[in-house]
Amino acid sequence: MLIGTARYDSLPDLASVEDNLLSLAEVLTANEIWGLPPEHVAIVADPVTSADMLDPVVHAADEAIDTVVLYYAGHGLIDHLRGDLHLALRGSDSQRMYTAVAYAHIRDALLGSRATRRIVILDCCYSGRALGTMADPVTAAVNEASTEGTYVLAATAENQKALAPVGEPHTAFTAELLRIFQDGIAGRGPLLDLDTIYNHVRAVMRGKGRPLPQKRDRNTAGQLTLIRNRAYASHSAPVLPQQSFQATTAQRRAGPSSPPSARSRTGPGASPATSVQGLELEFHTAMVDIYKRAQKEAGYPATYFLKMVSERGGLASARKLLSAPSVSDGFTALWERNRLDLSVEAVVLQSRFASLFTDDEREQARARLEEYGYVPPDPPMTEAATMRSQLVQERDFNASYHAGGQLAAQVRCSWHGRRCDEAVVASVLVRDRGGETWHAVCRRALDTLRAGQAD
Repeated sequence: MLIGTARYDSLPDLASVEDNLLSLAEVLTANEIWGLPPEHVAIVADPVTSADMLDPVVHAADEAIDTVVLYYAGHGLIDHLRGDLHLALRGSDSQRMYTAVAYAHIRDALLGSRATRRIVILDCCYSGRALGTMADPVTAAVNEASTEGTYVLAATAENQKALAPVGEPHTAFTAELLRIFQDGIAGRGPLLDLDTIYNHVRAVMRGKGRPLPQKRDRNTAGQLTLIRNRAYASHSAPVLPQQSFQATTAQRRAGPSSPPSARSRTGPGASPATSVQGLELEFHTAMVDIYKRAQKEAGYPATYFLKMVSERGGLASARKLLSAPSVSDGFTALWERNRLDLSVEAVVLQSRFASLFTDDEREQARARLEEYGYVPPDPPMTEAATMRSQLVQERDFNASYHAGGQLAAQVRCSWHGRRCDEAVVASVLVRDRGGETWHAVCRRALDTLRAGQAD
């Protein structure tokens, strides 16, 4: 939900707000950033009445199940009697607070939503200064803005510096958000969480001598991932088609009853993301999920590991933990709670991620779990798994195909695992739900794969 008021009857106009809305809609629907369907991005430009602003918010809050994002850009007005934040409409007057929308109404709508994540971004403030600038006293309002499960990000807490410089296409705060969405953050993992985005914007704004943003969140909302990190994938990921949002003159004048519609077009020469990249992102998400569950279900605060995943990425973090000479403190804590199903090792052994790890890494994960008395319910290769597999290539056995895998080096069948004592007869490339993986196979495994191909 993108809301912005660029034109006012009595307050200074903020021309850059309109560009904020269109640019944000474009990046949020870009496949390599978030990939939201255009129909899931609602734009409300220059609302005139309270209903023009609140009805779409209530509708979005009612429909959302997983995540609802609300962005507002425009003048923010403070009720100096109560300290409440109000969002300006086209006809709002700073001396008549009832002409603006109390943020409390939006907060109530979000609080009633089924969505597990509620993200509010407020690029708003009121200025009595020169035309085209905004100044903001929202500190007290942000303290009251957050509700349980909500992450509130405010552009500034000061009223001395301009936030919408004349001649710049976007307001200063939103410009930095757009830069992160479009370029990513170097040195971070494949996904960016809310706190990482906030800290980066804050550092950049400090370096430019501009007002510093502030945030309020509850529980671990700041550790939730929001977008893909384009800087992480820039060395290998292809450029994907973006949805181009353009507003015609008629749309600009249409007003809140008929907000600007989005017209999408696909750029030429675009190609889909690779399956490997998609699997890495899926693994990263799985890592974040188990650490969140560890805190919620087992009472183990995995703050250190969540930070590691945020900084390194899920795949790099898993490999670092697997290469350590002993199990981590987190592993021990989960063992004491009888919840090794929430360990990194258990995620690594999920068959859907088999192609991301070497035989050595997977054997290390299995050995650790078995040493502590835990048998993963989803082993990497089982007889049942063969029914979902396809034989891609078959060659004479060659250990070099198996990335130095422990079982292959011992000339043992990596398809059936350590329970198989039969002689290895071939190296095969197998495609299953975990991707494509080379396996050293015994005669029984080879016959099973051949039979499946014949079928």
